[in-house]
Amino acid sequence: MKPIVILYLFGIAVFATLASAAPFARGRIRARWAKIVLVMIGLFGIVDALLSLLREMHWFSLGFPTMDFVLLSLDVLILALFSALALTGQLFGKKRTEGNMTTLAATQGQGSQQ
Repeated sequence: MKPIVILYLFGIAVFATLASAAPFARGRIRARWAKIVLVMIGLFGIVDALLSLLREMHWFSLGFPTMDFVLLSLDVLILALFSALALTGQLFGKKRTEGNMTTLAATQGQGSQQ
């Protein structure tokens, strides 16, 4: 097995973890849109790594200019979404404290009563 294949498989695993675990981490407070963007980054990363792996193994390709354009577009999209999260401060979120949890529970309780 080629070493590059191992790197692509590692990338797929990292992006899958990002898409499934990071948005729902209970230790951090993030806006709803930031959680959605994290899932999008993970899914786009999985597609990007999978298409790269398929092209590397010569199992699938869209042709020379098209495949490169698709992969480059996915890379730019992932970087743009990461940048949006970083610039707004939502990439790492705020650390959840006991005070945040009681405030969050109180606001959720008020929202369900209305």
